[in-house]
Amino acid sequence: MIPPDPGLDRLERRVRRRQSRLMPIAAAALMWERLWPRLWPLVGVVGVFVALSLLDAFPLLPYWLHGVVLLGFAVAAAWALRSGFRAFRTPTRQEARARIERDSGLHHRPLSALDDESVSGDGNSSATKTLWNEHRRRAALASDRLRVSLPSPGLARFDPYGIRVAVALLLVIAVAAGFDNAGVRMARALVPVDQGFGADTRVDV
Repeated sequence: MIPPDPGLDRLERRVRRRQSRLMPIAAAALMWERLWPRLWPLVGVVGVFVALSLLDAFPLLPYWLHGVVLLGFAVAAAWALRSGFRAFRTPTRQEARARIERDSGLHHRPLSALDDESVSGDGNSSATKTLWNEHRRRAALASDRLRVSLPSPGLARFDPYGIRVAVALLLVIAVAAGFDNAGVRMARALVPVDQGFGADTRVDV
């Protein structure tokens, strides 16, 4: 009978501690990579609305058209939110572990191998245990330097025409133009005012 290998056990414990610290980070990276492309349409709609509000464009519209445009922005925002999150799901533990293995440049899924058990029918033989311990050792050594890369949502795949750049540029211009009285301009954008009858209206009999 082969006694337990204390060196291998310590190596495995170190790798598992490192993995347990990185698992939430890997899950958060995967979450952001899935979340940001789905949020982008909603952010784009809100960005265009804020930019037009700061440029004080809405009060230039007729009362009825102002209301129609506001309704259009509300419908677009609701559609972007619903379509973006319709098939959304949170990352699983297996996906987070696979992300760590990929970012660490590890092949053959060594972190998964550390959780495996010997499936040989002759699991109690010395030769089988020796081979299995060597397999675990190689997996632990391969997993000893773990890391998680920064998230990469790949937004260019969802916005091939670069609309996000145009929205960001428009928003920068709008903030520079209307920052001083942003509150007043936003209020005018949100509340259509019927100016059909002004104070100077006069009826002669």
